[in-house]
Amino acid sequence: GEEAAQSAEERLAVMTDGLNMFIANPIIGLGYGQFCKYSFLTAHNAYILAAAELGIMSVSLWGQDPATCRGSSGSTDRAPT
Repeated sequence: GEEAAQSAEERLAVMTDGLNMFIANPIIGLGYGQFCKYSFLTAHNAYILAAAELGIMSVSLWGQDPATCRGSSGSTDRAPT
């Protein structure tokens, strides 16, 4: 009820804060671990948190990490077709 609505409003406000932080510091961000110095909660969204703290350069490199392509076994091999 009311508690869930308040939580949703807080998360939306924090995500908006994160986007505004990114807009204000798009290239290098605020700096690692700095988000909570400017907002009362963490972003609850990895992309917004990374963009706000690290800027666009780091976020664009984040998607290039081969480790993100690994399955649960840690292998990057694909199943035969």
